[in-house]
Amino acid sequence: MNVLRWLLVIASPAAALACAFGAALLLISLLKWFCPAALMISGMCTAPWYAPAEVAALSIAALVGGALFVYLPARLAPIRAESVAWVAIGAGCAYATAFLWQGGASLVVPFVAAGAGGALAIRQVRRQAAKPR
Repeated sequence: MNVLRWLLVIASPAAALACAFGAALLLISLLKWFCPAALMISGMCTAPWYAPAEVAALSIAALVGGALFVYLPARLAPIRAESVAWVAIGAGCAYATAFLWQGGASLVVPFVAAGAGGALAIRQVRRQAAKPR
């Protein structure tokens, strides 16, 4: 049983990334749905509110993704949940940095949001580890 849980620990960050990307796509689709037809040009919304709303949508998805990226492996680990969470946040930071490097300065806010999500997850894991069982 422990072997299966450790395999899930390794696979769960990929599931977290899939959830984050799915959430981002869903939120961006919702934003485009609210865009007036007159302001849609070649599939792009040119409304003045769209660019900040898009950053907010990406940031929300990154926050949730960052939290899941850290929390899922820690919860699935049979032992040493806090250590697993720290390893996951390190891997998440490396992945997010590479993503930021490729995406450029426009992804700084979602990058920070992903880090905040990971930090919140670490906090939760530490709280749960401190509780007596």
